[in-house]
Amino acid sequence: MTKIGYNVMTYGLLLLALTWAAASCSKKAESSKAAPPAPPAASAPGAQTSEASPTQAAPATQPDGSLTTTGLSAPPAAQAPSAASAPGPQALGTASPQTASAPQSDAAAANTNPTDPYVISTDPELTGRLGRLVVTFPDGANASGSPVDVYKPGEAKAVAGGYGSQQLDLLPGTYAVVISGKRIEGVIVQSAHDTKMKVGVLRVSAGSGTRIDLVDSITQKEITGGYGKQVFGLPIGTVQVRIAGQSELVTIQDGKITDF
Repeated sequence: MTKIGYNVMTYGLLLLALTWAAASCSKKAESSKAAPPAPPAASAPGAQTSEASPTQAAPATQPDGSLTTTGLSAPPAAQAPSAASAPGPQALGTASPQTASAPQSDAAAANTNPTDPYVISTDPELTGRLGRLVVTFPDGANASGSPVDVYKPGEAKAVAGGYGSQQLDLLPGTYAVVISGKRIEGVIVQSAHDTKMKVGVLRVSAGSGTRIDLVDSITQKEITGGYGKQVFGLPIGTVQVRIAGQSELVTIQDGKITDF
């Protein structure tokens, strides 16, 4: 009887231990299921991952005591400016982009207009005080009968002159030049310069009994005339040709022959 009671007690204790162990395992399982997974740690803004950022190795000590580094990327070399963009130094003695033109005398600069009655240019043959007045009629027409006279302002007597083409050496100054009766005022003569008058020829074909008169288109005064065929050396510009009471305007061009 005592043995049976002892066995019953032992069985009861064993059953109680198994029940407690089962309950303990059940609580652990429930606690592991109930605990939520830990959220991933938030990365700092702008931080680079280990895959994107290059790794840098710590400097290693060499047997001779020097330090070397491996795995370090060299900084990018500064890009040299290209030859096209970098301004090169200007060579000494070279001309600047804008070259200065040679100075021109006031009189020469004032007579570069094609409508001006004369043009001034230097003459290497003239080295002294004198200047030269040049009148050259075009070839192909005989203008040897055309008078050329030079006057000082306000004077009635010519200081120089001739017929046909002329080269007259004069003292520097301002003159009036009359060619076939047409007067050109304010002609400038400079030392060691040529003053070339712009002239042409009017060639008129008419019968020997036909009277031809030339009239200044500005002053309306008769300047020259004749009968039959005529050759008139004249300054450039307009002139009226009057025949038998009728007149027509004609333009004289520099170095050209105008037939009428």
